[in-house]
Amino acid sequence: MICFRADGNAHIGSGHIMRCLSLAAALRTLGEDCLFAMADDTMAATVRSRGFEVRILGTHWRDMNAELPVFLPLAAQAKLVVVDSYALTPAWLDAVRQQVPVAQFDDEDAFLSTADFLINYNLSGLDRPYDRRYAGQPVRLLLGPAYAPLREEFCALPDRPVRQQVTDILVSTGGADPENVAGRFVETLARTPGWESVVFHLVVGALNPRLPELERAAAALPNLELHRNVQQMAALICRCDAAVAAAGSTLYELCACGTPTVTYVLADNQLPGATAFARRGLMLNAGDCRRDEGFYPRLLQTLRTLCDDAPRRAAMASAMRHTVDGRGAHRLAAALLE
Repeated sequence: MICFRADGNAHIGSGHIMRCLSLAAALRTLGEDCLFAMADDTMAATVRSRGFEVRILGTHWRDMNAELPVFLPLAAQAKLVVVDSYALTPAWLDAVRQQVPVAQFDDEDAFLSTADFLINYNLSGLDRPYDRRYAGQPVRLLLGPAYAPLREEFCALPDRPVRQQVTDILVSTGGADPENVAGRFVETLARTPGWESVVFHLVVGALNPRLPELERAAAALPNLELHRNVQQMAALICRCDAAVAAAGSTLYELCACGTPTVTYVLADNQLPGATAFARRGLMLNAGDCRRDEGFYPRLLQTLRTLCDDAPRRAAMASAMRHTVDGRGAHRLAAALLE
């Protein structure tokens, strides 16, 4: 049995759980049983709906050291623990590794890890000195977008033409959207002329508490469609000519689909990713939504720049597809079982 230790809630969003689910699904195809251990039951139904067992620890997601008396007996039954949490501490890691090997998702590079596998599939991870920091250490480094753990629906999608005219745009603001980017984007769109011929597909995350407000906004804007509990995300993304998305895991889904994107930052840990994508010419970066009152008009202006430049969108789509092929979850699963 492989045990996943991850959480999702309104404070941290759903990204940790979702990427672990993609990896767990790939491991299942290789014959492995997977179990999810979570501090509380916020996302238990989501995990169970994918066919995986859930154990609720009854602890607080921010205090992982306090959960050790409850978690260690469970970890002792596993052949591998996969941990994905920004609340992870060296003490937790050392305690669990005394019983079982550990694979750690390491977006932030917050401390020198003692994990057996260190996973940073982010584009920005390639810019960090992992090889130098872990030289001589018994850790396997799994770095870069080749290991991006996407769902099976994103695997090896066919090429699609880049149309001269943009008619559909995807807008993704994450699972919880704590900054209310969706609401403020829609408010700005409603008072900005020139977008009437474009349909905006707003994906509302499962943890977003403002669904009633967004439904009222959609009723007032004929070119705004809300999408909640999307079952075929790849199909929706591929339906769109361009996208707006926070600099999280969704960017790798957009790459696999070859959908030209304007990204932005809504949390400190997204700064390196937004910078890395923009520096490589894979996406446009509209900046940090938290620190600039002019962010939303600038976001729409950046999106207009992208929509008006079909050759740039074509080059961007090709580069995105070459960066992420959607097979990362399978590569990651195979590496963890070697």
